[in-house]
Amino acid sequence: MDNKTLYESSEFELWNHREGLLDQERYFLTKYILAEHQILEAGTGGGRISYALEQMGYSHISAFDYVEKMIASAKIKNLTTSIRFLVADATDLSLFPTGSFDRLIYLQQIISFIPKTKISHAFNEAYRLLKPDGIIIFSFLNWNGRVINPVLSTLLTVARFLRNEQTSEQSLPWLKLSNRPNWKLFGRNQPLTYWFRREELIAQLESLSFSILEIKTSSYFTGASSDGMLYIVAQKKDPLS
Repeated sequence: MDNKTLYESSEFELWNHREGLLDQERYFLTKYILAEHQILEAGTGGGRISYALEQMGYSHISAFDYVEKMIASAKIKNLTTSIRFLVADATDLSLFPTGSFDRLIYLQQIISFIPKTKISHAFNEAYRLLKPDGIIIFSFLNWNGRVINPVLSTLLTVARFLRNEQTSEQSLPWLKLSNRPNWKLFGRNQPLTYWFRREELIAQLESLSFSILEIKTSSYFTGASSDGMLYIVAQKKDPLS
């Protein structure tokens, strides 16, 4: 099973019915987005963030998700919305012309749900879609923010070796599915999430000529000891400057 299938089935209800913004999302959105900006939200799910933006007065909003069922549901939540909801995959956004958007929103950890072999395609597409000096707001699963990760990764590496499987040590199965423990997490064909290291993200974004504007972890906003989220704001450098 892959993450797309998971979101079409057991995780659909949980993610589709979420509403409102987290404090950290509101912080970044209000800080970096102006009313006149052309906005694209990636991995919108049921439209939670895009609808919140519309309620805040933003009007130039497009949003996509690769789960057709999610987009169909998002559209019917408000039949008078001006948001343009589309079915698309973050690794191939050829339906959008180059330099279409002032701001990209890649929250809800969308990049972490993409198979590792295709992550670079998603970063390249995001860079292509931004106008010069445009800004992208990311959230990622943070490898160093969850203490169980090294132990879990070691156990999985052994299991995968015995099965002659090859996957990245940072590609980990979901610990919970539909808010219930995933008792099969060491089994075959598990949906995987990729947990990023801060230094690899900075290196990859800078290699694409992004400038890093801000980095924060979830504990900055929540005050909790858990630091499982990494937020990065990056700006596309103007090649003419």
